[in-house]
Amino acid sequence: MTVLHKPKPLTATPKDWVVEDIPAGTFRVNRAALVDEEVFREEMRSVFDRCWLYVGHESEIPNPGDFRARDVGNRPLVFWHGHDGVRRVFYNSCRHRGALVCRVPEGNSRA
Repeated sequence: MTVLHKPKPLTATPKDWVVEDIPAGTFRVNRAALVDEEVFREEMRSVFDRCWLYVGHESEIPNPGDFRARDVGNRPLVFWHGHDGVRRVFYNSCRHRGALVCRVPEGNSRA
């Protein structure tokens, strides 16, 4: 016999997401806050849009042409060691159509 359970709708409002009771020593976060799309967008904006982001250490790309592709803050990036010795970070997307430029996680390239 198979029993299917229908998930209950999330009924918490933003003011109910975090409940802190200092005298009781409790701090609770409602699960609704962990799956709400608006909360996610606001966290991404407030955390990743206001400061420098760590994409990697220069030792990860020691030789000219070395690169690493990764997502940081939901942004596809390429960390690249240029042939002029300068390390750079680029958005891993084509300016024309937004397609990924680098499709492998790491390697070495002449351009």
